[in-house]
Amino acid sequence: MNNASSFKRHIPNAITCSRLLFFGGIIWLLMNDNFQFVLKGHIVTNLHLVLVLYFFGAMTDVIDGPLARRWHVASDLGDALDHTIDRIFILPGLYILLHYLFGIPLIVALILEVVTIIIGLSVAWKRRKGIRTNQFPNRFGKNSYIFSIVTVCIVCLAVKWQLYWHSFAYVANGALCAAIVLRIASLIKYFRKT
Repeated sequence: MNNASSFKRHIPNAITCSRLLFFGGIIWLLMNDNFQFVLKGHIVTNLHLVLVLYFFGAMTDVIDGPLARRWHVASDLGDALDHTIDRIFILPGLYILLHYLFGIPLIVALILEVVTIIIGLSVAWKRRKGIRTNQFPNRFGKNSYIFSIVTVCIVCLAVKWQLYWHSFAYVANGALCAAIVLRIASLIKYFRKT
């Protein structure tokens, strides 16, 4: 029984780290732009598979934290892993957005992402030194992350359907703007409590 509970303690962190496998698959697919195959008469391209990997990778982010809290195995290590891997996992998505959806909302999102990384590193350093910090990222930040992933998925879907690109671009920019607003709310909430 003790071995089972010890094993159970590591499952949420393993789920978090599994996002790195999805990240590796996404990077490989982005480097192999001509990768495609036919499945039941439909051409499946690298961006279709990136969409699938982003979706399942994002699901691991939805599962890991609540599972750790439910099993009472949440830890500072798990929190730091989750935040760090979130930042890593979004990088190929930012590349995709830069490539296909360049504009003012994207520039603002990139600036906010850099600020978030700096604050995240600062929070991790303070916690490592034993200094108590506010919760970061907070719910606004997590929801911003979800909207960022949704934006990437919309763009991956839309790129291969050029006929509908303009409609998808409006939806993607709307999702990206929602991510920006939520990221700003996250930063405001963090600095108000500091």
